Amino acid sequence: EQWYQRRVRGYNMTRTSPHTRLTTDHFSFAGVCYHKADMNTMRERLSDIDWDCLWELCERVDTMNTITAFTHLLTLTILQVTCLISKLKARPRSSRGKDKVLTKLKYKRRRIDRQIRKLKKNESSRRRIEKLEYLAAICVTAIKNQLTQQANTEEVKPVHLIKKNLKKNLKFFFSFAKKKKKVLCVDT
Repeated sequence: EQWYQRRVRGYNMTRTSPHTRLTTDHFSFAGVCYHKADMNTMRERLSDIDWDCLWELCERVDTMNTITAFTHLLTLTILQVTCLISKLKARPRSSRGKDKVLTKLKYKRRRIDRQIRKLKKNESSRRRIEKLEYLAAICVTAIKNQLTQQANTEEVKPVHLIKKNLKKNLKFFFSFAKKKKKVLCVDT
């Protein structure tokens, strides 16, 4: 009955706080960055492992659940090789207050647009409205320039990595291209 009352009021007990981040265990497949992994070296290491010997070891330890023990050992071995060769994922950076300049420009434009609507509604002087529209156009241009600059700085590092490691790791190239396939055209 208490749960029902809380649910009706809009409280969801299963929802985590929006400010809490899910932490991933570094010694797990989710904690590894596959974009920077050297897949050829990983294949070589995995081919060097004597899987028959591991199967026999699992048979000696537990004859009833050999398959279960082997799959568990297989998972741990692959995870260990993966963690040895590839790097761990970087911790996620906070996005709060990330781009204060862009936020200020957008707020300024919204404020100017509100003033223009208010002046048009009151049928105020045309000269004041034109001046505010000019300021709004300057804000739009500044926002476009800021977004272009932001996109250019975000692309420098991945493009350099793609040029450097294209033959080693094609996954990084295709995932980067898939992320950036929707391109905004900015008038200059």
